[in-house]
Amino acid sequence: MASIQKAISLLNVHRHEDAVSELHLLLAEDPNNAWAHYQLAITYSAMSDCAGKALEAIDGAIGCDPDEADFLASKALILNDLDRDKEALSMADASLATEPGAYQWYAKAQALTALRKWSDASKACDKALELDSDYDGAMDLKNLLMRVQGDLDSADGGTMEQLSRNAESPIALANAGWTQLQRGERAKAEELFREALRVDPGNEYARSGLVEAFKSRSLFYRLYLKWVFMLQRMEGKSQWILVLGLYFGFRLGRELLSMVHPLLGIAAFVVYLGLCFGTFLAPGIGHGLLLKDRFARHALTRREKLDGVLVAGLFFGGILLAGIGLGVGVSVLTYLGVGMLVAAVPASVLARNLSRPGQLVFGGIALFAVIGALHSWHFSSETGEMISGVGLLAIVTAALSTWLSSVRSLANLC
Repeated sequence: MASIQKAISLLNVHRHEDAVSELHLLLAEDPNNAWAHYQLAITYSAMSDCAGKALEAIDGAIGCDPDEADFLASKALILNDLDRDKEALSMADASLATEPGAYQWYAKAQALTALRKWSDASKACDKALELDSDYDGAMDLKNLLMRVQGDLDSADGGTMEQLSRNAESPIALANAGWTQLQRGERAKAEELFREALRVDPGNEYARSGLVEAFKSRSLFYRLYLKWVFMLQRMEGKSQWILVLGLYFGFRLGRELLSMVHPLLGIAAFVVYLGLCFGTFLAPGIGHGLLLKDRFARHALTRREKLDGVLVAGLFFGGILLAGIGLGVGVSVLTYLGVGMLVAAVPASVLARNLSRPGQLVFGGIALFAVIGALHSWHFSSETGEMISGVGLLAIVTAALSTWLSSVRSLANLC
């Protein structure tokens, strides 16, 4: 006879498919069993690419018992997994209105974290821990939030306290690894990530941290990580202020430097482009560099390997072709190389993108960048002008792809 206890036991040993089958048998016997729907949602949440099914299951549970706070909190967490962050926050608030428990505060903390409201998320974690001081999920999230806000000593202290109670907590080990990586202690970070993966080989948080540690062996990537960690400390509005400040600072600095020497103005423009597009290109270039390491490349997923081939190939291949073209005076190679460099920007949102419409959009923009470069070469050979209207439109479209990457329906990156 099917039972929830058997399904939970199967879930605990990661036999997700068997747990799903058990719960479906139970629901066939009793379609209005709210807790069976709930456990089905929990099981789907633990499986990759099943957040949509989890949402359907938790809606079934809420339909049977709309006043159960745990169901509402679980729906908030599932909405978070689906990147529907504002809906997740509303659902978490609804769960708190029903019953202000630790799990409900944790769901709100997760929603606020997804919305980059670090300080509010920390307060929600504190509420959860006031109600249940041993709540590992809330402690893990609290330590992550302290690290993101740059309070590395507190983050270290929190994870060490957790590890003193449970030395084989994979999330605590991974949190400690990320803290060491943010400190610049790459070797220590690698060791902690490896230990987390030894305990839980399927832990994506630890695996992605190990990949970042491998990539940070490169000076270029270490500088990129410092920039990312600095941006992380800022909440949403602060980031926009920084971006606008960089833009106006660049405009003023370029004018002043150009008065001294025209080449200094060009150099300022190149640095500005590096700041604007480096954050998009760095992950793919880092993946490409790891492909040369016969040990580190095994930590990459198939999509990350493809990302490395595509982005690093376009970037370094473009530099090589443009350099050869300039060196031997073959202008078509120079234009093609520049087109590849421009195409690398939209291509950086292609290989790891789980959105099919997004793949078509960013792939089309990358192809248009190369076509625009070749059109400019043909236009230049006939008119003597450097760039055609099509070529200029291709560059502008590639630059705008960085804005499109913030649209969740087009850029669901794994």
